[in-house]
Amino acid sequence: MMESRPSQFPGEALIQAPFDQGEVGMCQMMADGVLLRVNRRFCDIVRAREQNCLGGAFSGWIHPDDRPVCAGMLATIATGRQPSSGRAIRLDMGNAPSAWVQLTLIAVCDAEGALQHILGVLKDITEFKMAEDAFRRQHALFSRIMRHSPVGLIHLEPDGVIGMSNPEAARILGLPGDGAEGDQTAFSVIRWQAEHAGVPVEMDLPLRPESFPEPGAYRVFLPDGRERLVSVRISQVEKDEDLLEGAVLVLEDVTDRIRSEHERDRLHRELKQAVQQLERSNRQLQELLHEKMESAGVPDPKHREVPEACASAHFPVPAEVV
Repeated sequence: MMESRPSQFPGEALIQAPFDQGEVGMCQMMADGVLLRVNRRFCDIVRAREQNCLGGAFSGWIHPDDRPVCAGMLATIATGRQPSSGRAIRLDMGNAPSAWVQLTLIAVCDAEGALQHILGVLKDITEFKMAEDAFRRQHALFSRIMRHSPVGLIHLEPDGVIGMSNPEAARILGLPGDGAEGDQTAFSVIRWQAEHAGVPVEMDLPLRPESFPEPGAYRVFLPDGRERLVSVRISQVEKDEDLLEGAVLVLEDVTDRIRSEHERDRLHRELKQAVQQLERSNRQLQELLHEKMESAGVPDPKHREVPEACASAHFPVPAEVV
């Protein structure tokens, strides 16, 4: 018949104190994983009573997908290959969502080095795992937004290093690949020019968040000789009131739009000039026609007099209209 407690051995008192404190879940098991002893916190974590735990297999509380991992950990300890082993595993909580624990298995040996039992320590990390998973999902969503954004996005750190950029930003600025994360020299091959009071001003390199005085259109000269007009919107990221964390640059290639607007304005000016020229030609033609009619003695149709007979004529109005 299996004992509910392991036999006494030197140093067991060292384990007894933390076992009773209850800060983490603790259990003692045989080399095959049969539970010999559990503390109150262990029962809280697996949501079971002590009598339902003792004598049962420790793997019974492990999620089915993680049981092979747990069996490998036990075998590593039982065969003496390692004195301890640890990793994050899931617990089987039945119909409830799985709980995550950081499981550490430790070999407890007697004075001759013979294995007495295995000590299991369980720390509930469910909330940490949930937060980690939520962060991972948000990061994946953010990465998809960055990758498929129709505008260029760059996180510029205070020292000028590109913390993050997306493919559209790389395309606009002619950077290699999908971006230039962690590259402080990526901007050094690009000339940035802004206008202040109508005067072009070259931007200092390396670019830093404070280098951009205000949002607006910047003329960008790419390494291959091309030139682009880029609309830049800046959002400074402040860690606190006195410390600048960096800036997020929102880039939009407005080269085609600006050129289209300039072409539209040019066509509008040309059309306006053509209309004005047409109006001047029409006035000149009217004046020439008037002169010709006067020299030929032809009365101007605008001033032709109405015959007196027509002016004094009386036309009766039918009674039905009245």
